[in-house]
Amino acid sequence: MCTTKPYLELRERLSQVWINRYTLLLLLCIIKILLFTNSLRSSLDHSKGHVLEQCSTIDHYYNILRNGTPHYMGKMGNYLIAHALEATVESLLGLLTLMATVVEVVVHFMIELWLGTYACLLFSAAHGAVEVATNATEKVIGVANKTLIAAAHDLDEGLDGLSKILNKIINVGTRVSHLFKDDDEDHGSPEEQFKKVNLTIASLRTVKIPETVNDKLHSLAEKTPDFEDVKNKTKGLVSLPFQSLKKEIKNINATSMLENRQLMYVPPIEAGNATEGLCVANRDGIESVYRNLNSALLYALIAAIVSLAIVALLCLIPAAWQEYKQWERLAELRDRERTSEPKDPFADTHSSVTLPTAPFGQRDVIQCYQGVFHRIPTVLGEWLALRTANTQESAHRVQWLAAYVLSPRALVPLAVGLAGVLVCACQFLIIYALRTQLASTRTRESLRQLETDTASLVARDLSRWADSSNAYINATEASVNDGMFGWVATATAALNATVSALLSDIDSKVDGAFADTPLHRPMAAVVSCVVGNKLRAIESGLTWTHDHARIALPRIQSALLRDAVAAPDPPAQAAHTAALQTVGASLRHSVGRVLQQCCAAVRVELYVSLGLLGLWLLQAPLGLAILLFKSHRRHRNPRSRVP
Repeated sequence: MCTTKPYLELRERLSQVWINRYTLLLLLCIIKILLFTNSLRSSLDHSKGHVLEQCSTIDHYYNILRNGTPHYMGKMGNYLIAHALEATVESLLGLLTLMATVVEVVVHFMIELWLGTYACLLFSAAHGAVEVATNATEKVIGVANKTLIAAAHDLDEGLDGLSKILNKIINVGTRVSHLFKDDDEDHGSPEEQFKKVNLTIASLRTVKIPETVNDKLHSLAEKTPDFEDVKNKTKGLVSLPFQSLKKEIKNINATSMLENRQLMYVPPIEAGNATEGLCVANRDGIESVYRNLNSALLYALIAAIVSLAIVALLCLIPAAWQEYKQWERLAELRDRERTSEPKDPFADTHSSVTLPTAPFGQRDVIQCYQGVFHRIPTVLGEWLALRTANTQESAHRVQWLAAYVLSPRALVPLAVGLAGVLVCACQFLIIYALRTQLASTRTRESLRQLETDTASLVARDLSRWADSSNAYINATEASVNDGMFGWVATATAALNATVSALLSDIDSKVDGAFADTPLHRPMAAVVSCVVGNKLRAIESGLTWTHDHARIALPRIQSALLRDAVAAPDPPAQAAHTAALQTVGASLRHSVGRVLQQCCAAVRVELYVSLGLLGLWLLQAPLGLAILLFKSHRRHRNPRSRVP
């Protein structure tokens, strides 16, 4: 009786020859090429649609670049011309102010040179004479007052002693006369007049020369005219016209002296014809290029698929021949094993590993080969047979079905399908991450910046240009000042040092000659009038020249330049701002379409992977059908052996 073997026989093996590794590999290549061409065709269609949709925007900016360049260059040039003229006028006005100041200072110096010199000499002479007289008077008065008081004191002491002696003599005489006179004599006699003598010069002690003489001399010195009011009045009268001139120059508005800026011509921005763009003019050519690309892609796809399909069919022949030759070797091994004593041809005498034993009878050599080289199907079949089969035949059928479903050829679509599902899951995660990033706040901010006008970019570029130009102007100004007026600064500094040293030397000479003498102050005043004041005036003029001998070149004000360039244009010329706002929306739409296409491609790949898994699952009903077919044949012809 023919029984079902727990392994695959020749016909059963040949039923799976079409799922060999080479055919499946070529099939996967065909599917991948189909997916690639589909994605490439979608990308080409998207690129074509995007280019054609952006034709108006491209042509608009092309027209702006072509027609707006003279306009903005004219604006910038007019601004620079007007600013340069205004700076030139301001420089000329500043030069006039400096000239007026120089002339005024020179006139003041001449007044100080003549009138100030004589006034200072007169004032110094009067004050010097008064100071000398005052010093002499103070010495004389001090000596006289001190000498008179001392002499009066000495005389007063001498007269006091003489008075005492005379009084004693008078007293003696009086007493003698009493001896010779009666008491009835008139007491009003001349003797009564000399009863007592008091000689003194006390009044001389109060004799002093008055010090009001010095006060009168100082009063006379203070009343000496110094002509300061005359000098100041003269300087004031001289300064009036110069101050008036400088005030008028200061009140002059340099901008008002220029002509109206509207008179400067600014080339207008041409509206631009919608049919005059690079894109619109070549629309047919663009579509023709895309048509040619799609045709070439289609032809290449057909050629590749046909070639790979033919190769895949040809791969069935060597696979079937290889399977046939392998079955012959296994059958020969089985026949040899049956004619000899039972022996495991794969046994290892030096190994402790034992082959699995069947619970329902002795295995043949192919079964042993199946258990050794296809371990997973064998173990799984035995485990299922132990739990589901009641007879040896049913156990063999369960083991056969497990071997059929988990055969090396059947495991290929299972492995490829599982790998495809894993890859698709990763791709879906990547697409989800991209969509999340597209909807993030950072991306919205970036897209919002694309929707703004180009004013910020223009302002940034203008600021950079203005900064670099101002740096160049600063370097040029420093170079010009050093080259043209450097000698002025050096000369004025040297002259100032010389004047300061000269004044110090003059003062030291005067101090050395007249120090601690009545002539010190008068001589110092005379020297100051004749030399010192003039040198100090020269020093002040040199300092002023040192501080003002330089030029100041006009700078470029980036804010004013931006305002000049960003001056409002006519409404018809400002329509490009609306076109800018469509860039962000177009970008989002394009990215969304690309992600949608990628998602569709991944879904197709997932369907292919699931199809491979379904192909593997199809092996189970095919195996059951083969078992039923073999069982039916055995019942019809019990003696037949179906390989």
